[in-house]
Amino acid sequence: MSFRSVPWTAMVLVLALASSAFAFTFGAPVAVDDSRQASEPGINADSSGRIFINAPNGLLGPSRVWRAINAGQPFTFVGPGNVGVTPAPSVILGGGDSNVSIDSANNLYFIDLWLGDSSSAVSHDNGSSWQGQPLSGVPIQDRPWVSADPRPNNVGAAFTVTDQIGTGLWMSESIPGPLAGVVYLVPILEVTNQQRGLVGAAPPGNLVTNLKGDTYNVYSIFTGSNGAGLGLGKLPAGAFMVTDTTIAPANSAHDQTQAFPVIAVDNAVNDNLYLVWTDPVSANEWDIRFASFNGSAWSNPVTVGHGVYPWITAQAPGKVDIAWYSAERSGYIGDSNAAPASAVWDVDLAQSVNALAATATFTAPVQAATGAKSGAICTKGTGCSGDRELGDFMSITHDNNGNALISYVSVPSAGQSLVRFVAQNGGTTIN
Repeated sequence: MSFRSVPWTAMVLVLALASSAFAFTFGAPVAVDDSRQASEPGINADSSGRIFINAPNGLLGPSRVWRAINAGQPFTFVGPGNVGVTPAPSVILGGGDSNVSIDSANNLYFIDLWLGDSSSAVSHDNGSSWQGQPLSGVPIQDRPWVSADPRPNNVGAAFTVTDQIGTGLWMSESIPGPLAGVVYLVPILEVTNQQRGLVGAAPPGNLVTNLKGDTYNVYSIFTGSNGAGLGLGKLPAGAFMVTDTTIAPANSAHDQTQAFPVIAVDNAVNDNLYLVWTDPVSANEWDIRFASFNGSAWSNPVTVGHGVYPWITAQAPGKVDIAWYSAERSGYIGDSNAAPASAVWDVDLAQSVNALAATATFTAPVQAATGAKSGAICTKGTGCSGDRELGDFMSITHDNNGNALISYVSVPSAGQSLVRFVAQNGGTTIN
């Protein structure tokens, strides 16, 4: 049809609809629980629409878990309380790092670092009660993550990964049965510090399990052309040995100890992987980078935006949302540790609906929330003397309709970490 035959008002409508397809909108940020400070908030949504946010509050814990019935409801604190020396309905140790995963039956799997080890707990009633114990995996840990098997025929299987300080990264498995999600057996060495070219400590990125039952972990390595890159560990379904490879698009990445690399899988039975990481190319430019794996080859890396602490979620094959802290709106794209007081950090989001292409394309970043923090963000862990209110990450997931759900930290004053939640309520989704 010729444009000449289309009335001007109809053409305006067509163009408006086309331009609004990616015009993401978000509800107002929600205060999760200002009576309990915490940082590094993780977020999950179950198949019934319930939303769970977890966050550590500092040793000796335990870390926090909150629940909302859906994106329109307030959050309620649901524990997990205090876990004892034997499997019990409470846990007393934790608060260092926490993580939650959900299986196909909506069971919650929780892990909580206390340095000597991690507490683990499971809830079969959406967080209303918990069973747990304080010894999970290898001792002398740093930054544990947990991933539940999403397959309906394997409810109760879950995996953890942690850095055992001085040796390397270890995976452990919890098998279906009465203590599923409470006891993790048979530690499996994923990769040694020597293999990573590491002196000191560099905890792993997150852990995910796909609908084939394969579990993946992403981590930093120090053997690339400029001394840094990313590695990938794969524990195939039913296996007791991890295979490790380097991630080609990140082989020339810069120092990856500044922020966790993050991996996601989609909701189909395939080998698709989606990766995002912070690449501090110079003091004046910190890039948010993305690459995907389609089962046979990695895509070309692309720059999604600028900032720090990206997280990624995938739903339908090839469709992903990425969120991160960005000061680009205030004109700053450099080292977060050196950001001036005039740098205002927002929560930015970008989306791709062709994330499996050889070179994926993304929407321009939009602000899901504004004014999370001003000034510097220290990314040096225990080496920080201040500006650590945001911890080491924020996170994003999606609801059943593919809307983005984001948990992050707001800093109203120095040293104050308040967990916030914001949900997408309009625009293109990833379902």
